[in-house]
Amino acid sequence: AEAALGRPLDTVFKDFDSTPLAAASLGQVHRATLTEEFGAKEVAVKVQRNGLREMYDLDLALMEKIFRALDKFNIKVAGASQDWTDIFFDCRETLYREIDYKAEAASAARFHADFNETSWVETPTVMKELCTEKILVME
Repeated sequence: AEAALGRPLDTVFKDFDSTPLAAASLGQVHRATLTEEFGAKEVAVKVQRNGLREMYDLDLALMEKIFRALDKFNIKVAGASQDWTDIFFDCRETLYREIDYKAEAASAARFHADFNETSWVETPTVMKELCTEKILVME
């Protein structure tokens, strides 16, 4: 987490629970308290698993070869030709967007802006200045 933040954890977090609240295939969520400099708020910190981007790079490079081969063999679906390489590029773009926590932070911030005044919708506040491609910090 320190490498992704670009600074020591104790300069950002007064407390950081190393035991995750939740874990999934892409990362883990930890409870933390920000330092006074950042408002001393309790936050959730989503940390991407180490090496995830590199794993995606390797897997997707192999998948690209497979999809290019499908184009060479003109594999059809329900009798219709497909541009398998274009389909792959669309999927690859979506998959990389899924592991970019800055993009997730931007989406969460838009959601907050759109629904913050709605009484029956609870929206998290994104701490944009602390978010990176691999770290997402929200109240």
